[in-house]
Amino acid sequence: MSRRPQLTIATAMVFYHRFFAFKSYEEHDRFNIATTALFLASKVEETPRKLKDVVTEAYKTQYKSTPVPETESRELYERKEKVLISERILLQTLGFDLSIEHPYRHAARSLDVEKLGVVSASTSLEHWWTP
Repeated sequence: MSRRPQLTIATAMVFYHRFFAFKSYEEHDRFNIATTALFLASKVEETPRKLKDVVTEAYKTQYKSTPVPETESRELYERKEKVLISERILLQTLGFDLSIEHPYRHAARSLDVEKLGVVSASTSLEHWWTP
């Protein structure tokens, strides 16, 4: 999951925050919605990942000390189903408005990349986003 482009992660964050602007944390599991937002953002930003990979990585992040269940286990199957159901709820809550204008694209274009000694605007964007 850490290999995802920063723009995809930023899009997932916007989806997550927009969702909880309308819905309650008491009614929806924040980890499931975060996983769903990341899965949806990967499609929107054209960096698609397999659902099993997203769910597995989210499991590793949530339960650091617990080994990941087998790929064909009932637990991972149920988590994948929850993500698919939550994807529909997320889409409905967002009103199917998936267009996001990130300021980072404009910032990257406005950078004087030659002055910074950076190869390209996308590389400079990664430079500013990476901790």
